[in-house]
Amino acid sequence: MKKHRTHVFSYSFWGIFAIMALSQAVFSQVGRQQFDDAEPLFSENGLIKSHVLFNIYFESFHKMTLQEADHFNGNTFFANILIPISHSTQFRIELPYYTEGDAILTDAGSDPGEVVGAPTHLKGYNGVFNLYAILIEHQFRSMKKNGFNFLGFFGGGYRLDPIETSFSDKYNHAGLAAITGFRVDGNLSRNVHLLTNSKLTFFILSDDIGPSDKGLDWITSADAWVLGNLSGAVMLPKFSRFTPIAESRFMTDFHQYNTFYAGPSLVLSLKNVDLKAGVLIGVNNDAEDYRSKFDITIKTF
Repeated sequence: MKKHRTHVFSYSFWGIFAIMALSQAVFSQVGRQQFDDAEPLFSENGLIKSHVLFNIYFESFHKMTLQEADHFNGNTFFANILIPISHSTQFRIELPYYTEGDAILTDAGSDPGEVVGAPTHLKGYNGVFNLYAILIEHQFRSMKKNGFNFLGFFGGGYRLDPIETSFSDKYNHAGLAAITGFRVDGNLSRNVHLLTNSKLTFFILSDDIGPSDKGLDWITSADAWVLGNLSGAVMLPKFSRFTPIAESRFMTDFHQYNTFYAGPSLVLSLKNVDLKAGVLIGVNNDAEDYRSKFDITIKTF
Protein backbone atom coordinates (compact mmCIF):
# COMPACT_ATOMS: atom_id res chain seq x y z
CA MET A 1 0.00 0.00 0.00
CA LYS A 2 2.84 2.38 0.89
CA LYS A 3 4.54 1.74 -2.46
CA HIS A 4 1.26 2.27 -4.29
CA ARG A 5 0.64 5.63 -2.60
CA THR A 6 4.16 6.77 -3.41
CA HIS A 7 3.60 5.86 -7.06
CA VAL A 8 0.30 7.77 -7.12
CA PHE A 9 2.04 10.84 -5.74
CA SER A 10 4.90 10.54 -8.24
CA TYR A 11 2.66 9.87 -11.23
CA SER A 12 0.48 12.87 -10.36
CA PHE A 13 3.41 15.27 -10.55
CA TRP A 14 4.76 13.70 -13.73
CA GLY A 15 1.24 14.10 -15.11
CA ILE A 16 1.33 17.81 -14.28
CA PHE A 17 4.58 18.31 -16.19
CA ALA A 18 3.22 16.24 -19.09
CA ILE A 19 0.14 18.49 -19.26
CA MET A 20 2.37 21.57 -19.35
CA ALA A 21 4.56 20.16 -22.12
CA LEU A 22 1.58 18.94 -24.17
CA SER A 23 -0.21 22.24 -23.75
CA GLN A 24 2.80 24.18 -25.04
CA ALA A 25 3.20 21.83 -28.01
CA VAL A 26 -0.49 21.99 -28.96
CA PHE A 27 -1.10 25.69 -28.35
CA SER A 28 2.03 26.79 -30.21
CA GLN A 29 0.52 25.40 -33.41
CA VAL A 30 -2.64 27.47 -33.11
CA GLY A 31 -3.32 31.16 -33.66
CA ARG A 32 -2.28 33.56 -30.89
CA GLN A 33 -5.45 35.63 -30.74
CA GLN A 34 -6.73 35.94 -27.17
CA PHE A 35 -9.99 34.06 -26.58
CA ASP A 36 -13.08 35.61 -24.98
CA ASP A 37 -12.35 36.34 -21.29
CA ALA A 38 -15.44 34.41 -20.12
CA GLU A 39 -14.37 31.46 -17.97
CA PRO A 40 -15.77 28.03 -17.04
CA LEU A 41 -17.18 27.19 -13.61
CA PHE A 42 -14.58 24.73 -12.32
CA SER A 43 -11.45 25.97 -14.16
CA GLU A 44 -9.93 29.37 -14.87
CA ASN A 45 -7.65 30.82 -17.53
CA GLY A 46 -4.06 31.91 -16.99
CA LEU A 47 -4.68 35.61 -17.57
CA ILE A 48 -4.03 38.52 -15.26
CA LYS A 49 -7.27 40.48 -15.22
CA SER A 50 -7.43 43.99 -16.62
CA HIS A 51 -9.98 45.03 -13.98
CA VAL A 52 -11.07 44.09 -10.48
CA LEU A 53 -13.25 40.98 -10.64
CA PHE A 54 -15.84 39.75 -8.12
CA ASN A 55 -17.07 36.14 -8.23
CA ILE A 56 -20.00 34.95 -6.13
CA TYR A 57 -20.67 31.19 -6.07
CA PHE A 58 -23.37 28.90 -4.81
CA GLU A 59 -22.31 25.23 -4.84
CA SER A 60 -24.38 22.17 -3.90
CA PHE A 61 -22.89 18.71 -3.27
CA HIS A 62 -24.25 15.24 -2.51
CA LYS A 63 -22.49 12.49 -0.48
CA MET A 64 -19.21 14.24 0.31
CA THR A 65 -16.75 12.26 2.48
CA LEU A 66 -15.08 13.81 5.55
CA GLN A 67 -12.74 12.37 8.16
CA GLU A 68 -15.43 11.70 10.79
CA ALA A 69 -18.61 11.90 8.69
CA ASP A 70 -19.89 10.61 5.37
CA HIS A 71 -22.80 11.19 2.99
CA PHE A 72 -22.53 14.93 3.58
CA ASN A 73 -25.28 16.60 1.56
CA GLY A 74 -25.05 20.36 1.67
CA ASN A 75 -24.40 23.76 0.15
CA THR A 76 -21.59 26.31 0.21
CA PHE A 77 -21.68 30.05 -0.48
CA PHE A 78 -18.32 31.29 -1.72
CA ALA A 79 -16.82 34.48 -3.12
CA ASN A 80 -13.47 35.67 -4.38
CA ILE A 81 -11.97 38.95 -5.47
CA LEU A 82 -9.21 39.35 -8.08
CA ILE A 83 -7.18 42.56 -7.83
CA PRO A 84 -4.57 43.23 -10.56
CA ILE A 85 -1.52 45.18 -9.36
CA SER A 86 0.48 45.09 -12.62
CA HIS A 87 0.22 43.68 -16.15
CA SER A 88 1.60 40.34 -14.91
CA THR A 89 0.60 40.06 -11.23
CA GLN A 90 -2.62 40.06 -9.23
CA PHE A 91 -3.91 39.27 -5.75
CA ARG A 92 -6.72 36.82 -5.09
CA ILE A 93 -8.82 36.91 -1.92
CA GLU A 94 -10.93 33.78 -1.32
CA LEU A 95 -13.96 34.02 0.96
CA PRO A 96 -15.83 30.75 1.67
CA TYR A 97 -18.71 32.47 3.43
CA TYR A 98 -21.04 29.72 4.68
CA THR A 99 -21.53 25.94 4.54
CA GLU A 100 -24.51 23.93 5.79
CA GLY A 101 -25.84 20.39 5.35
CA ASP A 102 -26.53 16.97 6.86
CA ALA A 103 -24.17 14.00 7.23
CA ILE A 104 -23.79 10.58 8.89
CA LEU A 105 -21.15 10.06 11.58
CA THR A 106 -18.41 7.52 10.87
CA ASP A 107 -16.60 8.08 14.16
CA ALA A 108 -18.09 7.98 17.67
CA GLY A 109 -17.72 10.81 20.18
CA SER A 110 -18.27 11.38 23.87
CA ASP A 111 -21.68 13.08 23.70
CA PRO A 112 -24.89 11.06 24.27
CA GLY A 113 -26.09 9.76 20.90
CA GLU A 114 -22.81 10.60 19.16
CA VAL A 115 -22.35 7.11 17.71
CA VAL A 116 -21.35 5.72 14.34
CA GLY A 117 -24.32 5.97 11.97
CA ALA A 118 -26.00 8.85 13.82
CA PRO A 119 -27.15 11.84 11.75
CA THR A 120 -25.49 15.19 12.35
CA HIS A 121 -26.16 18.70 11.06
CA LEU A 122 -23.10 20.67 9.94
CA LYS A 123 -22.94 24.43 9.56
CA GLY A 124 -20.41 27.21 9.81
CA TYR A 125 -19.01 30.38 8.29
CA ASN A 126 -16.34 28.52 6.37
CA GLY A 127 -15.85 26.13 3.46
CA VAL A 128 -15.16 22.40 3.58
CA PHE A 129 -11.95 22.01 1.57
CA ASN A 130 -11.69 25.80 1.11
CA LEU A 131 -10.31 28.25 3.66
CA TYR A 132 -10.24 32.02 3.75
CA ALA A 133 -7.10 32.66 1.70
CA ILE A 134 -4.88 35.29 0.13
CA LEU A 135 -2.91 34.28 -2.98
CA ILE A 136 -0.49 36.08 -5.26
CA GLU A 137 -0.71 35.10 -8.95
CA HIS A 138 1.90 35.78 -11.65
CA GLN A 139 1.56 35.26 -15.40
CA PHE A 140 4.77 33.81 -16.90
CA ARG A 141 3.58 33.23 -20.50
CA SER A 142 1.01 35.05 -22.62
CA MET A 143 -1.10 34.12 -25.60
CA LYS A 144 0.23 37.05 -27.62
CA LYS A 145 3.91 36.16 -27.21
CA ASN A 146 3.89 32.39 -26.64
CA GLY A 147 0.62 31.07 -28.06
CA PHE A 148 -0.74 30.15 -24.62
CA ASN A 149 -1.23 31.63 -21.15
CA PHE A 150 0.64 30.21 -18.16
CA LEU A 151 0.07 31.48 -14.62
CA GLY A 152 1.45 30.27 -11.29
CA PHE A 153 0.21 31.12 -7.81
CA PHE A 154 0.96 30.59 -4.14
CA GLY A 155 -0.42 31.76 -0.80
CA GLY A 156 -1.99 30.64 2.44
CA GLY A 157 -5.36 30.06 4.03
CA TYR A 158 -6.90 30.03 7.49
CA ARG A 159 -10.31 29.18 8.89
CA LEU A 160 -12.09 32.08 10.56
CA ASP A 161 -14.90 29.96 11.99
CA PRO A 162 -15.22 26.20 12.68
CA ILE A 163 -17.96 24.00 11.27
CA GLU A 164 -20.43 23.20 14.06
CA THR A 165 -22.03 19.77 14.41
CA SER A 166 -25.18 18.60 16.20
CA PHE A 167 -22.89 17.64 19.08
CA SER A 168 -20.11 19.43 20.99
CA ASP A 169 -17.51 18.36 18.40
CA LYS A 170 -16.38 20.99 15.90
CA TYR A 171 -14.78 20.38 12.51
CA ASN A 172 -11.82 22.36 11.19
CA HIS A 173 -11.38 24.31 14.42
CA ALA A 174 -7.64 24.62 13.67
CA GLY A 175 -7.63 25.10 9.90
CA LEU A 176 -4.37 26.31 8.34
CA ALA A 177 -3.06 25.65 4.81
CA ALA A 178 -0.40 26.55 2.23
CA ILE A 179 -1.64 26.71 -1.37
CA THR A 180 0.16 26.59 -4.73
CA GLY A 181 -0.57 25.67 -8.35
CA PHE A 182 -0.73 26.80 -11.95
CA ARG A 183 -3.20 27.47 -14.78
CA VAL A 184 -2.61 26.98 -18.51
CA ASP A 185 -4.97 27.82 -21.37
CA GLY A 186 -4.85 28.27 -25.14
CA ASN A 187 -6.77 27.92 -28.39
CA LEU A 188 -7.26 24.45 -29.83
CA SER A 189 -8.79 26.06 -32.90
CA ARG A 190 -10.23 29.43 -33.83
CA ASN A 191 -13.40 28.86 -31.78
CA VAL A 192 -12.41 26.15 -29.28
CA HIS A 193 -10.45 26.94 -26.11
CA LEU A 194 -8.77 24.52 -23.66
CA LEU A 195 -8.02 25.26 -20.00
CA THR A 196 -6.07 23.11 -17.54
CA ASN A 197 -5.64 23.88 -13.83
CA SER A 198 -3.61 22.29 -11.07
CA LYS A 199 -3.82 23.16 -7.37
CA LEU A 200 -2.18 21.67 -4.28
CA THR A 201 -3.48 22.59 -0.82
CA PHE A 202 -1.19 21.56 2.05
CA PHE A 203 -3.45 21.39 5.10
CA ILE A 204 -1.08 21.92 8.01
CA LEU A 205 -4.03 21.71 10.40
CA SER A 206 -7.59 20.71 9.43
CA ASP A 207 -9.18 18.78 12.28
CA ASP A 208 -11.84 16.24 11.14
CA ILE A 209 -11.99 17.55 7.55
CA GLY A 210 -9.59 15.26 5.62
CA PRO A 211 -11.48 12.47 3.79
CA SER A 212 -8.97 9.76 4.87
CA ASP A 213 -8.05 8.50 8.32
CA LYS A 214 -4.38 9.46 7.88
CA GLY A 215 -2.17 11.79 5.90
CA LEU A 216 0.70 10.98 3.56
CA ASP A 217 3.48 8.61 4.62
CA TRP A 218 5.67 11.58 5.54
CA ILE A 219 2.82 13.25 7.47
CA THR A 220 2.05 11.51 10.76
CA SER A 221 -1.33 13.08 11.51
CA ALA A 222 -4.61 12.79 9.60
CA ASP A 223 -5.12 16.47 10.39
CA ALA A 224 -2.11 17.32 8.20
CA TRP A 225 -2.68 16.22 4.60
CA VAL A 226 -2.51 17.32 0.96
CA LEU A 227 -5.43 17.85 -1.42
CA GLY A 228 -4.59 17.73 -5.14
CA ASN A 229 -7.03 19.26 -7.59
CA LEU A 230 -6.65 18.83 -11.37
CA SER A 231 -9.33 20.28 -13.60
CA GLY A 232 -9.85 20.90 -17.29
CA ALA A 233 -12.41 22.50 -19.57
CA VAL A 234 -13.10 22.80 -23.28
CA MET A 235 -14.96 25.97 -24.23
CA LEU A 236 -16.97 25.31 -27.38
CA PRO A 237 -17.98 27.86 -30.06
CA LYS A 238 -20.07 30.70 -28.70
CA PHE A 239 -23.62 31.22 -29.94
CA SER A 240 -25.30 34.56 -29.31
CA ARG A 241 -24.27 35.41 -25.73
CA PHE A 242 -23.95 31.76 -24.60
CA THR A 243 -20.78 29.63 -24.33
CA PRO A 244 -21.23 25.86 -23.81
CA ILE A 245 -18.44 24.13 -21.91
CA ALA A 246 -17.39 20.53 -21.19
CA GLU A 247 -15.65 20.29 -17.80
CA SER A 248 -13.85 17.66 -15.71
CA ARG A 249 -12.14 17.50 -12.32
CA PHE A 250 -9.94 15.03 -10.46
CA MET A 251 -9.38 15.40 -6.70
CA THR A 252 -7.07 13.27 -4.54
CA ASP A 253 -5.52 13.22 -1.07
CA PHE A 254 -2.79 10.89 -2.45
CA HIS A 255 -4.06 8.16 -0.13
CA GLN A 256 -7.63 6.81 -0.07
CA TYR A 257 -9.62 9.67 -1.60
CA ASN A 258 -9.56 9.77 -5.42
CA THR A 259 -12.51 11.35 -7.18
CA PHE A 260 -13.28 12.06 -10.83
CA TYR A 261 -16.11 14.22 -12.18
CA ALA A 262 -17.30 15.32 -15.61
CA GLY A 263 -20.19 17.40 -16.84
CA PRO A 264 -21.49 20.39 -18.80
CA SER A 265 -21.76 24.06 -17.95
CA LEU A 266 -23.05 27.17 -19.69
CA VAL A 267 -21.96 30.83 -19.54
CA LEU A 268 -24.21 33.77 -20.37
CA SER A 269 -22.04 36.84 -21.08
CA LEU A 270 -23.57 40.26 -20.54
CA LYS A 271 -21.87 43.68 -20.62
CA ASN A 272 -20.17 43.60 -17.22
CA VAL A 273 -21.57 40.38 -15.79
CA ASP A 274 -21.20 36.67 -16.59
CA LEU A 275 -23.83 34.23 -15.34
CA LYS A 276 -22.69 30.60 -15.13
CA ALA A 277 -24.41 27.33 -14.25
CA GLY A 278 -23.32 23.71 -14.47
CA VAL A 279 -23.06 20.31 -12.87
CA LEU A 280 -20.30 17.75 -12.45
CA ILE A 281 -21.34 14.10 -12.15
CA GLY A 282 -19.26 11.76 -10.02
CA VAL A 283 -17.75 9.03 -12.21
CA ASN A 284 -16.07 6.75 -9.64
CA ASN A 285 -17.08 5.39 -6.22
CA ASP A 286 -15.11 7.94 -4.16
CA ALA A 287 -16.74 10.91 -5.86
CA GLU A 288 -19.87 12.65 -4.67
CA ASP A 289 -22.97 11.85 -6.72
CA TYR A 290 -22.85 15.35 -8.16
CA ARG A 291 -21.64 18.90 -7.62
CA SER A 292 -23.81 21.67 -9.04
CA LYS A 293 -22.68 25.26 -9.15
CA PHE A 294 -24.01 28.71 -9.99
CA ASP A 295 -21.74 31.72 -10.36
CA ILE A 296 -22.09 35.46 -10.90
CA THR A 297 -18.95 37.21 -12.17
CA ILE A 298 -18.96 41.00 -11.91
CA LYS A 299 -16.37 42.95 -13.92
CA THR A 300 -15.63 46.35 -12.44
CA PHE A 301 -13.22 49.21 -13.15
